[in-house]
Amino acid sequence: PEQGIPIPEKMPDAAGLDAVVLAVPHRQYREFDYGRWVGKSRPVILDAFNVLTREQRTSLRRLGCRVESTGRGAGL
Repeated sequence: PEQGIPIPEKMPDAAGLDAVVLAVPHRQYREFDYGRWVGKSRPVILDAFNVLTREQRTSLRRLGCRVESTGRGAGL
């Protein structure tokens, strides 16, 4: 807000997205229910700032989403 950029009140509908980049580790993003949010959509998710927990990544992969992370090492 201090830069005059509007902050969305809620996440956009996942059905219209091909990919999601998580680049800010705010508490709201760490605690978000991504499994419920993706619904039937299967966007590619790039966790670029260690936002997702291991459980969140595993859950999203089980739903059929491709989840990639930077800075975690191979296989995490």
